[in-house]
Amino acid sequence: MRLTAEARLVQNPAVGALALWAFVTQFIESHHAHRGPALPLCLPVLPLALNYDASTALHARRFEGGLELALVENRAIVAGLQDRMVLMTDQTMRALDLAFASKILDYDAASGELISCRKTPPFTAAENSDVRKIVATARRLGHWFAVMQIARVLSLLSIRIG
Repeated sequence: MRLTAEARLVQNPAVGALALWAFVTQFIESHHAHRGPALPLCLPVLPLALNYDASTALHARRFEGGLELALVENRAIVAGLQDRMVLMTDQTMRALDLAFASKILDYDAASGELISCRKTPPFTAAENSDVRKIVATARRLGHWFAVMQIARVLSLLSIRIG
């Protein structure tokens, strides 16, 4: 049986690693103290960025206020997100393992934060519009998670972490 293009993207740890790199890099850039996200904050990234409906609704939003407006317009974005997050934890961990192994991300055990090891993308997604959309969604999530109170983000997304 042939996998659909969407299924191949969702099951591709390299795409997940790229999305997590984009999330972490944007989080650090947008955070006023230039700190990295704690590891648990990565858990909702792939379930949102790799979900066609959520990514379509989020990838082109403005950085300022975009998450809240998107959720007002489409509450379905977060429908089942907690369950998807639990189901995709292994996939998120495999993507993080690949990101660490390829040295695009690192983990600072002392602070409990993820660190981006490079400013430029590890490879270009220009040839694939689906991958570009996933990366754009992850970048926006990184910005929103950095500038909003984490309790507010978790409330908006109707999820629990930890």
